[in-house]
Parts: sequence; C-alpha cells; structure tokens
Amino acid sequence: MKNKYCFTIYYTRTADDIEHYYQKLVQPGLFQGTEIFFPYQLDEEGRNSYRNCLTELYQKSTLDKVLHLPHGKNNNLANETAIDATLKRMKEAIDFAHLFGIKKLTIHPGEIEPEKSFEEAMNNSIRNIRDLADYCAPFGMNLMVENMNGRPELCVYPEEMLFFLKAVNRPNVKAVLDTGHAHVARQDLRHFVLTLKDYLYHTHLSDNDQTRDAHGPIGSGTIDFGLVLRALKEIGYQGLLCLEVLHQKGEELVPLALALEKLTE
Repeated sequence: MKNKYCFTIYYTRTADDIEHYYQKLVQPGLFQGTEIFFPYQLDEEGRNSYRNCLTELYQKSTLDKVLHLPHGKNNNLANETAIDATLKRMKEAIDFAHLFGIKKLTIHPGEIEPEKSFEEAMNNSIRNIRDLADYCAPFGMNLMVENMNGRPELCVYPEEMLFFLKAVNRPNVKAVLDTGHAHVARQDLRHFVLTLKDYLYHTHLSDNDQTRDAHGPIGSGTIDFGLVLRALKEIGYQGLLCLEVLHQKGEELVPLALALEKLTE
C-alpha cells in the first residue's frame, strides 16, 4: 500500500465486530491505523467493555491510534455557559486516550450560539482549545482541529481555519481535513489542502453529493479524490487516510482503500 489507511471504531461496536476488523483489515496489513471515539454516552459497564475490546486489539497489533473527542451541541467549545462541564468531559476523554498511548486527538472547534457573534465564538473556542492543548502537552499529545461543513459551526473555510490555528498558537495543535465537510461547504479541496499544508496532520475521507454530510463510500458522491490525493502528495503529507464512512462489515472498506490506491498511481 502506498498510503496509510485508517478505520473508525464507534463505541457501539461489539467485541465480535472489533475482532472482525482485526481479521479483515489489520492482520492482512491493509490498514495501519484506527480512530476510536470516547464512550461518554455509555454507562460504566459499557465503557469497561469498550476499553477491554480496544486493549485486546492494541495488544496484538501496531496500529497508529487516534481518538475523536466528544462533539455536538452538548460539547460546544465556543459556548461559555456550559464550558466547565464540556472541558471536564474533554479532559476525561484525554485521560482515556492516555491509557492506550494515543497521541492524536480529533476535536471540533464548536459553533456560534444564538444571539452570540462570530468573534465571541471564535475567541471562546480559541481560549478553550489552548486550555486543552496545554492539558495534552505533558502526554505528548496533539490536538487536531477538524473543519466543519457550515454555519453556525466554526472553521468552515480554509482561511478561517488557518487564522484559528495561528491564533491558538500552540505547537501541539494541528488540523484534520474532512473531505465530506469541505465538499458540503462547497470548498475547493486542493485549495484547502494547500492552505493548511503546515498544519495538516490527519485526513477523514468520505463522499457526498454536497447536499448533506452522508459519510458515503468513495465513489458514491461527487468528490474528486484523485485531486485530493495529488494535493496531499504535493505537500508531502505523511499522515493517515481515515475512511470515515458508514459500513456494516470491515471487508466493505477494503475495495475503497484499493480504489484510492489506484488513484495514487
């Protein structure tokens, strides 16, 4: 494989699901990384089960590991009203990642609350991302800010993201490019890659027709993935390509990775 591929493991996956991923994706050497999600919506028993499944997977593999931090309206880093609870949850997730030696954390920048200005939201998010970056630093972790697909969310446009990352001004704060989000926002993906070239650390790949973030498989929408891969090669990108697509079985990801390999040739 010319590229390094990554698959996601949602916390609703069972032990059998994760063993299936290992047999179909990891053991054959087709995928080199995984992005997991902090199970904050599960009870203690559910969290322990998820933790045990991941421990078993990581003990028998050398996967490059990424954790996606909590996101959504209840985890809005731009909302100061509930920020104490949000930061507490984020730091619990960072501690969870540390258990597995995870060094890469995907994070959403948050969104503009009703009756609040863009500037207020940006300033709040920048301040809170700095707080989390400083919390991560002793663990050697990098926070990777993901681009979003439209207002009221922050970091929709490449220049906006670049401004945001420079304003945060922390060496362990990087960028994630989500192709599905950028396409829904009708952004030029090559321009996105080139604008973020000094920060780009991780990539989410999924397809859509620009009407919604469908998390569709490669080829199901209108994204030019050849253009994306050429742009990534142009900047010397060395990170993972995470297939963040809806799927039921691990083997459904294999032809997608092989299709991307052909586009890389």
